[in-house]
Order: sequence, then C-alpha cells, then structure tokens
Amino acid sequence: MKVLLSSVFGPYGVDDAYGRKENIMELFHNQVTREQGLFSLRFNHPSFGLYFIAENIHAPATVLDFPTEKRFIKEIRKGYDYVGISFILPNFAKARRMAELVREHAPSSRIVLGGHGTSIPGIENRIEHDHICRGEGVRWFRRLLGEDPDRPFEHPILPSAFGRATHFQIRSIRICAASLPLLAMTPILDPQNITMAFGRSLPLVEMTT
Repeated sequence: MKVLLSSVFGPYGVDDAYGRKENIMELFHNQVTREQGLFSLRFNHPSFGLYFIAENIHAPATVLDFPTEKRFIKEIRKGYDYVGISFILPNFAKARRMAELVREHAPSSRIVLGGHGTSIPGIENRIEHDHICRGEGVRWFRRLLGEDPDRPFEHPILPSAFGRATHFQIRSIRICAASLPLLAMTPILDPQNITMAFGRSLPLVEMTT
C-alpha cells in the first residue's frame, strides 16, 4: 500500500487558467498577517499537514510539495494506491485538474481530497474523487489504511526559510484579517486532544468567531 500526498501544482501568484497573481504561496502574507503592512510575516514554508500525515502512517508515503504539473504526472505514473490532493478554496481549479490527471495517468489510484477546499459546497460533485478527508487528517488516514488511529503522533523535523527546525504551532484565531470567519474552517474543526510521541496531551483550541 503506497500513498502520495501532494499540494497543488505551480506556477503560483500568476494570472493563468488556474489562478490569479494575488494568490501568492505565502500563508501569512497572503492571508493571516497581510493587513499588518510592514510587519506582515514574509516567508515560505512546507505543507506541514502533508508531512505530518506521512510521518504518522505506517504505509510508505511520498510528499510532493509545490510540484509542477509535469512533475506531478511523472510521480502519479509510479502507481500509488492513494493520491491525496490538498488544496484551499482559491486553488479549486488546480485540484480539479490534478484529479483529472490522476484519472488519466493513474486510473487504478484512488483519489483523496483534503484541506480547506473540501468545505466548498457541493464539492462531492465538482471534483473527481474516491474519498474526502475532512477534519484531522492523521487519524482519518490511519482509519482508511486499517491502522490504529489513536497511537501517539510523531512530529517530523522540517526545513523552513530559517534553517531546520521542528514546527508545531497552535494558534487561536478569532477572525481573519479579511473579516472571513475562521477562513472557512468551522465545518472541519473539532476540539480534541492530540497525544504527541513524548506522551503529553495537547488540546486543540476550539476556534469561534
């Protein structure tokens, strides 16, 4: 059983058939801190969630982060049992294209849609898929693969713009700078406890407007 987890393909921050130049690939400056002007955080980082899932399932997992369309096609042709596509709402068109590519180049692979984009109304009928992952992704994938969903989590060491560091960030956000409650996350968040590998229970913050 092999798993591929991918973010959406590039290029990013350009006007083309799949996006707009305003949708730059910076989480903070694009969404969270953009209204802070000179003090807005400017850096790129990996797709933490995909690496976290890959680290916490027993099945061999490959993370394809910020690929080109050509690179994505090359990878899916290797024959994965599951291809996970993570996307946010502005990247709907890219996710749909990637699902089409999986059906064309890897028809035996099963498609898993994940990320905030899965909160789009009627997404079940708008993008080809076999499964939709909503909520906390590690336990969801473990159940899909027949693994123990409740064993402790291992946190990967990930590179960032400032060298190598362990990233584990819990943020309590009441409302985003663009006045969009919870960045459309309300339907997929549940307060719960995450038990890390070192045995400490970390409560997830319930985010409300």
